[in-house]
Amino acid sequence: MRRVIYALVSVVVVIVAISLMQFHVSHGPVMNNSNAVSALLNGVPRPTVCIVGSLSNPYVASIAKGLGMVNVPFTVESWLPGNASCSMVVIEDDLLSLNSSYYRREVINYLGRGIPVEVVGSNAGNALLNLIGNFISERATVVIGEPGPPNKTVIPELPSGITAVMVTMIPSKNASRFVTGWDIFEGLPSNNLTYAVLRGGWRDYDSMLTDMNNKLYAPVPTLTLGGVPRIKFQSSATSTTVFIQGFTYVGYVGWYSSSTYDWYGELAGEQWAMVKFYYAYQQSPPGPYWWFLNLIQHEVEGFSTSDPSLGFIPCYAGEGVNAYSNTYPPGQVFWSAAPTGSSSSQQTISYTLSAGPSGVYVQVSETVTQGTIGWGYSGNPSLGQDKWTWNFNNPEIGYTYVVIPSDIFMLDPSKPGGYPPLYETINFTSTFGNFLGCFNSPSPITVTVDVFTNQVTVVSSST
Repeated sequence: MRRVIYALVSVVVVIVAISLMQFHVSHGPVMNNSNAVSALLNGVPRPTVCIVGSLSNPYVASIAKGLGMVNVPFTVESWLPGNASCSMVVIEDDLLSLNSSYYRREVINYLGRGIPVEVVGSNAGNALLNLIGNFISERATVVIGEPGPPNKTVIPELPSGITAVMVTMIPSKNASRFVTGWDIFEGLPSNNLTYAVLRGGWRDYDSMLTDMNNKLYAPVPTLTLGGVPRIKFQSSATSTTVFIQGFTYVGYVGWYSSSTYDWYGELAGEQWAMVKFYYAYQQSPPGPYWWFLNLIQHEVEGFSTSDPSLGFIPCYAGEGVNAYSNTYPPGQVFWSAAPTGSSSSQQTISYTLSAGPSGVYVQVSETVTQGTIGWGYSGNPSLGQDKWTWNFNNPEIGYTYVVIPSDIFMLDPSKPGGYPPLYETINFTSTFGNFLGCFNSPSPITVTVDVFTNQVTVVSSST
């Protein structure tokens, strides 16, 4: 799992425990224990979860059970606690249609205060969008849906089968839209939702605040947006430091995940994908020019099994970016990428990637604590395409390996398509193996986006 070092800088004065505990594991048996779920709390403050629903609901009951196993404060109530100091709110999807005007007002109130809201249930995605889809269209920086007229206005839409969806909207100074983060879990069974709550709802929220250099006050009417901080990710197999200078944070898409199983139906491996988007701007003839940074985070983990396959390790991982420079808009120009070249085995991977304006760059340094990592890079600038392939040497079962490549595209206003948004497709692949070799791959993860300077639109995605 991804580990984000986070410092709590404000203590909630009034704590009202509301919540539901859920025990969710997309990893199947690996996550179905208190130690695995408890690991999601490493390095972050312990949240107070406000659950709105009934314990007779299997999703609510499962979350309550899971949170109780790891001693996370929670309460289960039938109404949203309007004045409570909740760290995050989890709502049973069936309730949202029963009193939609009440829940619409209260959910928007919580989102406006910077508090994550997660909806769970068999119809979670539709329930959320039916409730606040218009608000998301008007105020979010990341809108998931289908583009429509005029000017690529996005109609919020989520695929069917969403059983947990979290949305966070962070206010910032002098901005009409809220910086927005999403975590979406498709087809997650009711007994696996604690994972969605603690990872999707809480860990990624903390990471988002860290990216924005916000101090965590829960709740506060306004959060102060400062400069871009140094971000440190820690996992059981890798530790990565990212430093971003001069870019403006737009938002992120993810986490997306896909899994693969062995011949006996046990989980063999899983991959997770997230992309964070930034931009830089320069006004100079014949400009203006825009540079868009893709900070790509790809995680893979192989799992132990109780059958004769004897467990799996990650063998390979790959990421590819296609900005369609030859067919879509020639104004989308490949600028640079990192890491480039190749290496068969490294324990430390470091790079600096710069945009056009002076003092605009990203620095990444990763140290592998279990085994080593090799990579190969290939790119075709004229097509707006690049690709990374990673190999894992002497990896361990049950450890998460993280790779963070980056690339930059410039929008050239002298050519067609040389104005925002940046249109691109990003894909992720991985392969896992055991004593028989490397042969077991989950389905690829693919996401196509329009990246504006103030929001990201997910045009399509598949896992």
